[in-house]
Amino acid sequence: MENLVENIVGGILTAAPIILLLVKFFAAEYVTTFTKELFKSKTNKKANLIFNGIVVFSLIVGIFVILYPYISSGNHITPNVEQQQNAPQKNDEELIFEGSKILYEEGKEIIKNKKERDNTIKANREKKLVYQIGSIKGNDKAVLNLYKRLKNIHSLNSSRIFVFEISRNKYLVYKDDGYSQDQIIDSLANFKSQIDSIEPYVKIVDLMEYCKVKEKFLETKSLKFKKQKIEISCFNCGR
Repeated sequence: MENLVENIVGGILTAAPIILLLVKFFAAEYVTTFTKELFKSKTNKKANLIFNGIVVFSLIVGIFVILYPYISSGNHITPNVEQQQNAPQKNDEELIFEGSKILYEEGKEIIKNKKERDNTIKANREKKLVYQIGSIKGNDKAVLNLYKRLKNIHSLNSSRIFVFEISRNKYLVYKDDGYSQDQIIDSLANFKSQIDSIEPYVKIVDLMEYCKVKEKFLETKSLKFKKQKIEISCFNCGR
Protein backbone atom coordinates (compact mmCIF):
# COMPACT_ATOMS: atom_id res chain seq x y z
CA MET A 1 0.00 0.00 0.00
CA GLU A 2 2.87 2.35 0.87
CA ASN A 3 4.40 1.77 -2.54
CA LEU A 4 1.05 2.47 -4.16
CA VAL A 5 0.67 5.78 -2.32
CA GLU A 6 4.24 6.74 -3.14
CA ASN A 7 3.64 5.98 -6.81
CA ILE A 8 0.45 8.04 -6.86
CA VAL A 9 2.04 11.00 -5.09
CA GLY A 10 5.07 10.75 -7.33
CA GLY A 11 2.81 10.71 -10.36
CA ILE A 12 1.00 13.79 -9.09
CA LEU A 13 4.27 15.68 -8.56
CA THR A 14 5.47 14.61 -11.99
CA ALA A 15 2.23 15.71 -13.64
CA ALA A 16 1.97 18.95 -11.69
CA PRO A 17 4.15 21.04 -14.07
CA ILE A 18 2.06 19.84 -17.01
CA ILE A 19 -1.17 20.76 -15.21
CA LEU A 20 0.24 24.16 -14.36
CA LEU A 21 1.30 24.67 -17.96
CA LEU A 22 -2.25 23.90 -19.10
CA VAL A 23 -3.66 26.30 -16.53
CA LYS A 24 -1.36 29.03 -17.78
CA PHE A 25 -2.15 28.23 -21.41
CA PHE A 26 -5.93 28.47 -21.04
CA ALA A 27 -6.22 31.11 -18.32
CA ALA A 28 -2.91 32.95 -18.12
CA GLU A 29 -4.52 36.37 -17.96
CA TYR A 30 -6.85 35.41 -15.12
CA VAL A 31 -4.13 33.65 -13.12
CA THR A 32 -1.79 36.60 -13.43
CA THR A 33 -4.47 39.05 -12.36
CA PHE A 34 -5.46 36.80 -9.45
CA THR A 35 -1.90 36.42 -8.18
CA LYS A 36 -1.21 40.14 -8.44
CA GLU A 37 -4.26 40.97 -6.38
CA LEU A 38 -3.63 38.21 -3.85
CA PHE A 39 0.06 38.93 -3.40
CA LYS A 40 0.40 42.65 -3.97
CA SER A 41 3.56 42.84 -1.90
CA LYS A 42 5.33 40.24 -4.06
CA THR A 43 6.85 40.42 -7.50
CA ASN A 44 5.10 38.73 -10.41
CA LYS A 45 7.62 35.91 -10.39
CA LYS A 46 7.24 35.19 -6.68
CA ALA A 47 3.47 35.56 -6.82
CA ASN A 48 3.17 32.98 -9.62
CA LEU A 49 5.54 30.65 -7.77
CA ILE A 50 3.38 30.82 -4.64
CA PHE A 51 0.23 30.20 -6.71
CA ASN A 52 1.78 27.16 -8.40
CA GLY A 53 2.76 25.76 -5.04
CA ILE A 54 -0.82 26.12 -3.80
CA VAL A 55 -2.10 24.19 -6.82
CA VAL A 56 0.33 21.31 -6.30
CA PHE A 57 -0.40 21.19 -2.57
CA SER A 58 -4.14 21.12 -3.28
CA LEU A 59 -3.71 18.17 -5.65
CA ILE A 60 -1.76 16.21 -3.05
CA VAL A 61 -4.31 16.93 -0.32
CA GLY A 62 -7.19 15.96 -2.63
CA ILE A 63 -5.66 12.59 -3.54
CA PHE A 64 -4.81 11.93 0.11
CA VAL A 65 -8.44 12.52 1.12
CA ILE A 66 -9.59 10.01 -1.51
CA LEU A 67 -7.08 7.34 -0.46
CA TYR A 68 -7.40 7.88 3.30
CA PRO A 69 -10.14 5.21 3.86
CA TYR A 70 -7.93 2.58 2.19
CA ILE A 71 -4.81 3.67 4.02
CA SER A 72 -6.49 3.69 7.45
CA SER A 73 -8.27 0.36 7.01
CA GLY A 74 -5.40 -1.42 5.34
CA ASN A 75 -7.66 -2.64 2.50
CA HIS A 76 -6.12 -3.33 -0.88
CA ILE A 77 -7.34 -1.35 -3.85
CA THR A 78 -6.26 -4.05 -6.26
CA PRO A 79 -6.41 -7.87 -6.08
CA ASN A 80 -3.43 -9.87 -4.86
CA VAL A 81 -0.55 -8.53 -6.93
CA GLU A 82 1.57 -11.60 -6.38
CA GLN A 83 -1.16 -13.86 -7.80
CA GLN A 84 -1.57 -11.61 -10.81
CA GLN A 85 2.15 -11.65 -11.46
CA ASN A 86 2.33 -15.44 -11.19
CA ALA A 87 -0.67 -15.97 -13.50
CA PRO A 88 0.40 -16.94 -17.04
CA GLN A 89 0.08 -14.01 -19.41
CA LYS A 90 -1.72 -14.66 -22.72
CA ASN A 91 -0.37 -13.27 -25.96
CA ASP A 92 -2.43 -11.37 -28.55
CA GLU A 93 -3.05 -14.45 -30.68
CA GLU A 94 -4.48 -16.39 -27.72
CA LEU A 95 -6.73 -13.48 -26.71
CA ILE A 96 -7.99 -13.07 -30.28
CA PHE A 97 -8.64 -16.82 -30.55
CA GLU A 98 -10.59 -16.91 -27.27
CA GLY A 99 -12.62 -13.85 -28.25
CA SER A 100 -13.41 -15.34 -31.66
CA LYS A 101 -14.43 -18.63 -30.04
CA ILE A 102 -16.84 -16.83 -27.71
CA LEU A 103 -18.36 -14.86 -30.60
CA TYR A 104 -18.65 -18.06 -32.66
CA GLU A 105 -20.48 -19.92 -29.89
CA GLU A 106 -22.82 -16.98 -29.28
CA GLY A 107 -23.47 -16.69 -33.02
CA LYS A 108 -24.32 -20.41 -33.24
CA GLU A 109 -26.77 -20.05 -30.37
CA ILE A 110 -28.46 -17.04 -32.00
CA ILE A 111 -28.77 -18.86 -35.34
CA LYS A 112 -30.10 -21.98 -33.62
CA ASN A 113 -32.74 -20.00 -31.73
CA LYS A 114 -33.79 -18.17 -34.90
CA LYS A 115 -34.17 -21.44 -36.82
CA GLU A 116 -36.28 -22.88 -34.03
CA ARG A 117 -38.54 -19.81 -34.01
CA ASP A 118 -38.83 -19.87 -37.80
CA ASN A 119 -39.69 -23.57 -37.84
CA THR A 120 -42.35 -23.01 -35.18
CA ILE A 121 -43.91 -20.19 -37.21
CA LYS A 122 -43.85 -22.26 -40.40
CA ALA A 123 -45.40 -25.26 -38.67
CA ASN A 124 -48.26 -23.18 -37.24
CA ARG A 125 -49.11 -20.96 -40.21
CA GLU A 126 -51.97 -21.72 -42.57
CA LYS A 127 -51.13 -24.09 -45.42
CA LYS A 128 -51.85 -23.67 -49.11
CA LEU A 129 -52.48 -27.23 -50.29
CA VAL A 130 -52.78 -27.79 -54.04
CA TYR A 131 -52.18 -30.41 -56.71
CA GLN A 132 -48.82 -29.98 -58.42
CA ILE A 133 -49.14 -31.00 -62.06
CA GLY A 134 -45.95 -32.26 -63.69
CA SER A 135 -42.41 -31.29 -62.84
CA ILE A 136 -41.21 -27.74 -62.17
CA LYS A 137 -40.84 -25.81 -65.44
CA GLY A 138 -37.80 -23.79 -66.40
CA ASN A 139 -39.53 -21.29 -68.70
CA ASP A 140 -42.97 -19.92 -69.63
CA LYS A 141 -43.05 -21.85 -72.92
CA ALA A 142 -43.05 -25.14 -71.02
CA VAL A 143 -45.86 -23.75 -68.84
CA LEU A 144 -47.90 -22.81 -71.91
CA ASN A 145 -47.39 -26.22 -73.49
CA LEU A 146 -48.71 -28.04 -70.40
CA TYR A 147 -51.57 -25.58 -69.91
CA LYS A 148 -52.80 -25.99 -73.49
CA ARG A 149 -52.90 -29.77 -73.14
CA LEU A 150 -54.76 -29.54 -69.84
CA LYS A 151 -57.35 -27.25 -71.41
CA ASN A 152 -58.13 -29.93 -73.95
CA ILE A 153 -59.48 -32.16 -71.17
CA HIS A 154 -63.18 -31.28 -71.31
CA SER A 155 -63.98 -32.72 -67.89
CA LEU A 156 -61.33 -30.54 -66.25
CA ASN A 157 -62.19 -27.09 -64.94
CA SER A 158 -59.23 -25.18 -66.40
CA SER A 159 -60.22 -22.02 -64.49
CA ARG A 160 -58.75 -23.74 -61.41
CA ILE A 161 -55.34 -24.13 -63.06
CA PHE A 162 -52.71 -21.61 -61.98
CA VAL A 163 -48.99 -20.99 -62.02
CA PHE A 164 -46.74 -20.47 -59.02
CA GLU A 165 -43.51 -18.59 -59.65
CA ILE A 166 -40.92 -20.16 -57.37
CA SER A 167 -38.17 -17.91 -58.67
CA ARG A 168 -37.09 -16.36 -61.94
CA ASN A 169 -37.63 -18.89 -64.75
CA LYS A 170 -38.86 -21.50 -62.29
CA TYR A 171 -42.60 -22.24 -62.42
CA LEU A 172 -44.95 -24.75 -60.89
CA VAL A 173 -48.28 -25.52 -62.58
CA TYR A 174 -51.00 -26.48 -60.11
CA LYS A 175 -54.72 -26.96 -59.58
CA ASP A 176 -56.32 -25.27 -56.58
CA ASP A 177 -59.79 -26.40 -55.57
CA GLY A 178 -59.60 -24.70 -52.17
CA TYR A 179 -59.83 -28.06 -50.43
CA SER A 180 -58.95 -28.80 -46.83
CA GLN A 181 -56.27 -31.38 -46.10
CA ASP A 182 -58.74 -34.25 -45.81
CA GLN A 183 -60.62 -33.23 -48.95
CA ILE A 184 -57.55 -32.89 -51.12
CA ILE A 185 -56.21 -36.26 -49.99
CA ASP A 186 -59.56 -37.94 -50.70
CA SER A 187 -59.77 -36.37 -54.17
CA LEU A 188 -56.19 -37.07 -55.25
CA ALA A 189 -56.87 -40.43 -56.91
CA ASN A 190 -59.79 -39.04 -58.86
CA PHE A 191 -57.79 -36.05 -60.14
CA LYS A 192 -54.89 -38.28 -61.14
CA SER A 193 -57.14 -40.46 -63.26
CA GLN A 194 -58.67 -37.34 -64.80
CA ILE A 195 -55.40 -36.05 -66.28
CA ASP A 196 -53.39 -39.28 -66.47
CA SER A 197 -53.38 -39.29 -70.30
CA ILE A 198 -51.83 -35.80 -70.37
CA GLU A 199 -49.63 -35.71 -67.26
CA PRO A 200 -49.24 -38.73 -64.95
CA TYR A 201 -47.10 -36.91 -62.41
CA VAL A 202 -49.34 -35.35 -59.73
CA LYS A 203 -48.70 -34.76 -56.04
CA ILE A 204 -50.06 -32.69 -53.16
CA VAL A 205 -47.84 -29.79 -52.15
CA ASP A 206 -48.02 -26.93 -49.68
CA LEU A 207 -47.04 -23.81 -51.63
CA MET A 208 -46.30 -22.00 -48.35
CA GLU A 209 -43.21 -24.20 -48.06
CA TYR A 210 -41.66 -22.00 -50.74
CA CYS A 211 -42.33 -18.87 -48.69
CA LYS A 212 -39.99 -17.48 -46.06
CA VAL A 213 -41.20 -16.80 -42.53
CA LYS A 214 -42.36 -13.23 -43.15
CA GLU A 215 -43.61 -13.80 -46.71
CA LYS A 216 -47.18 -14.34 -47.82
CA PHE A 217 -48.86 -16.08 -50.72
CA LEU A 218 -49.64 -13.28 -53.18
CA GLU A 219 -50.98 -12.85 -56.69
CA THR A 220 -48.48 -11.37 -59.08
CA LYS A 221 -48.36 -10.42 -62.76
CA SER A 222 -50.14 -12.98 -64.94
CA LEU A 223 -48.38 -14.94 -67.64
CA LYS A 224 -49.72 -13.59 -70.93
CA PHE A 225 -49.40 -15.25 -74.32
CA LYS A 226 -50.81 -12.80 -76.84
CA LYS A 227 -50.41 -15.01 -79.87
CA GLN A 228 -52.40 -17.83 -78.26
CA LYS A 229 -54.70 -15.36 -76.47
CA ILE A 230 -54.04 -17.12 -73.21
CA GLU A 231 -53.55 -15.56 -69.81
CA ILE A 232 -52.72 -17.64 -66.75
CA SER A 233 -53.05 -16.24 -63.25
CA CYS A 234 -49.72 -16.35 -61.46
CA PHE A 235 -48.83 -16.29 -57.75
CA ASN A 236 -45.65 -16.12 -55.72
CA CYS A 237 -44.24 -15.45 -52.25
CA GLY A 238 -43.87 -11.82 -51.27
CA ARG A 239 -44.33 -9.21 -48.56
